[in-house]
Amino acid sequence: MLQRKLEQLPWYRWCIFAVCILWELVLSSLTLPDSVYVVPVTAALGFSRTQFTLVFSIRSMVQLAGSLCYGKLYQKYGTKPLMILGVGLLALGYFLYAGASSLWVFYLSAVAEGIATSLISASAMTIILGTWFDRSAGLIFGVIFAGSSIGGAALSSLAGKAIAAFGYSRSYFYTGVLAIVSALPILIFAFERSSAAQASSAEKAPVMTLRRFLGDRMVRCALALCFAVGLTIYPMEASISAHMTDRGFAPEFGANMLGAALLISAAGKILHGVIYDRCGIRAAACAGMGCFAVGAALFIGVRSTWQAYLFVAVFGLSIANIMNFAPFLAKSLLRAEEYGTYIGFFSAVVAAGNTVGFALMNACFDRLHTYTPYVIAQILLAVAATAVFCRMHHKWERAKRKESV
Repeated sequence: MLQRKLEQLPWYRWCIFAVCILWELVLSSLTLPDSVYVVPVTAALGFSRTQFTLVFSIRSMVQLAGSLCYGKLYQKYGTKPLMILGVGLLALGYFLYAGASSLWVFYLSAVAEGIATSLISASAMTIILGTWFDRSAGLIFGVIFAGSSIGGAALSSLAGKAIAAFGYSRSYFYTGVLAIVSALPILIFAFERSSAAQASSAEKAPVMTLRRFLGDRMVRCALALCFAVGLTIYPMEASISAHMTDRGFAPEFGANMLGAALLISAAGKILHGVIYDRCGIRAAACAGMGCFAVGAALFIGVRSTWQAYLFVAVFGLSIANIMNFAPFLAKSLLRAEEYGTYIGFFSAVVAAGNTVGFALMNACFDRLHTYTPYVIAQILLAVAATAVFCRMHHKWERAKRKESV
């Protein structure tokens, strides 16, 4: 009853907008500082870094599997029950981290965290936003997604200070409490607009089957581009600090450059959204991957401070692709009633690219003691994947126009 009354308020969509900013600023950013715990946990409990960082691999693989299953779960239960479960598991994961003294407890916590992040990810948020905002979706998504860049930088700093002041265990515990507190207004005030959902189900054709979805050449091409985005951009983002140190800069400078890149990515997410709204998905793809290609070339040649600043300024804009690309591609190819069912596939493929790309980039460095050969391959892959997608999308659009005549 209350939900129906709130839907009638003309300004309530902006309440949804504000709540989603909080969602990205805090709730979705809580897992970003997890790497800050590697040194204090391994030092206190005597684990090797290889043993402890397996936590991140477990979380990523579980999140990937959860993203693939999200569509089916959404069809059966809707966003709100999944969000409640996700918040509960996220808090539980951090409470388990806080009390853990053995590796198996950390690994179990990573499973809970992985399931949670797949249930409270951008997929759920964009489904809700899509029922409230019909126009300027790119700008709306971009502004909200910028929150994770700002939140990630701020929470990383806070986590470091909390560990220094209270120890890693209490910092984990406080993170679990923050998850619950920040989620309360989101769970209360964020929901799908039922009138939009009813209109969609009444007027549109049935949702396509999974077989038809995976059999569509344009969808497969878009998924390949998502994989290329994950394979190229995230590994370079994760290597910024180490690369700056390898080039002779102080570790503090490398950490500052990573923080600066994340802050610039906030502006990049908004700009990317505006390009998508004004010029379409092909222009957004070219702009995003173009910034990556130029930034990657600068990454290879960094030798001085001004070159490092230039690299961060250009590459930071491309980091927006990691979050923006999946919903933008899904919205451009799928009907509204299909979006919730299949957005998880696009997000999962980006995550798979992140995992594979990070492993390959570090393997290249371990063998050759330089990132350069892999970065050159990344540039070629980014250019080729974008060119193929743009050509395929142009043909797809032309075929759709012919069908409608």
